[in-house]
Amino acid sequence: MKIFTQILLALAFVSSGASALPDAPELCKVRVVLPRTKPNGKAWDAMGGKPDPYVVINDQSFHAFRCEDSFTCNFFTTHTGRMFIEVWDADINQDDFAGAAECRPGYKCVTDTGTTVTVQ
Repeated sequence: MKIFTQILLALAFVSSGASALPDAPELCKVRVVLPRTKPNGKAWDAMGGKPDPYVVINDQSFHAFRCEDSFTCNFFTTHTGRMFIEVWDADINQDDFAGAAECRPGYKCVTDTGTTVTVQ
């Protein structure tokens, strides 16, 4: 009888619209598109390789979520307002700076190095 009561209580809880889980945070998608070459005209990686982009958003690094060998990469953040976004190319010895922009949701921003940052 105890199990039957627990099931009824659980069904009543679910049907009331209540949730045991907290609301998921709103996420913004940050898409970066790097130019085909570094600002100095050289390839991003050795032997003409593509970059491995990652971002730093409001001092929070997304290095662990970098894309490998790609000119484009998407990141998801809980920051929802105006953001200062740095774009980097991860390398073995020293990462290459690919630009920075202040951007906010709904805008497409272009850095002084030609990297495009779109926040949705």
